[in-house]
Amino acid sequence: QMLVWMFVKQWWILPLCGVFVGYFTNVVALKVIFLPVEPKSIGGLVKVQGLFLTRQKEVSALYAKMVAAKVIPAEVLMQSLVAGPSAEKMYQLVDKHVANSMEEQAAFYKPMFLLSIGAETWVDFRTGICTEFRQRLPLLLERITKYTQETLQLEDTIRDRMEKLSAPEFERLLHAVFEQDEVKLILVGAILGALVGFAQAVVQTPTQLGLPSFW
Repeated sequence: QMLVWMFVKQWWILPLCGVFVGYFTNVVALKVIFLPVEPKSIGGLVKVQGLFLTRQKEVSALYAKMVAAKVIPAEVLMQSLVAGPSAEKMYQLVDKHVANSMEEQAAFYKPMFLLSIGAETWVDFRTGICTEFRQRLPLLLERITKYTQETLQLEDTIRDRMEKLSAPEFERLLHAVFEQDEVKLILVGAILGALVGFAQAVVQTPTQLGLPSFW
């Protein structure tokens, strides 16, 4: 930018150079984070590796904490059970266990029930109990959310698994998270560079922009 400015002192040079500087700065930053995947020796003296990869243990701990607290906490898992795409299958499984439990608990008295109220009424009664249990299940799950969070130990499990990943596997896992927004990050860098460049133009070449001189 300095060399170009020495020969072409036009106000648009500064924001234009700012775009290139901001763009390539973010591109290089993203590359440095992940590459090289495997440690590489430079001149036999210095070993270089992607910044995330050299700090795999620390990154794993932060990533696991964020995922366990924000992405898949126990509250989300519980909500998925009762309102997710497979909720009906879960409820059918619960109905099956509730019905089996009723059959086991009432095994001694069932013959008397059948004689007094009839088989059809017994089936309706059992179905009613299953329906009532369905309605109360979300509240029951809500009450054990804290216990579930502690018992599942999601943070510890995710951290331990990530720490054991090989360098290529670890890079692929993290890079997949960034890939969706890489273009946005790079464009943000270019836009910020342009804004900084324009601010420089306002200060250094106000007359070219039709503004009063600051000096």
